[in-house]
Amino acid sequence: MNDEDPLSFTHPTTQFRLLRSHSPPTVDGFPLEALTGEVECMACGSSAMNVDEIDHDDECDQADVHSRYWRETH
Repeated sequence: MNDEDPLSFTHPTTQFRLLRSHSPPTVDGFPLEALTGEVECMACGSSAMNVDEIDHDDECDQADVHSRYWRETH
């Protein structure tokens, strides 16, 4: 990969994490500590249900990180 290639969320230099529920099922429907399906950017803390839908902070170094599918269809 050269410096002009866009980074994918799977590239080893990008950092995202899957969020877990920290509330009881009566609050969000998920068992305590279960994965919620939400993805968080570890650079800016923004999150969404899909890595391509994260509304990163303006100064986030990962704001241009998307999946190959997203790049091919947008």
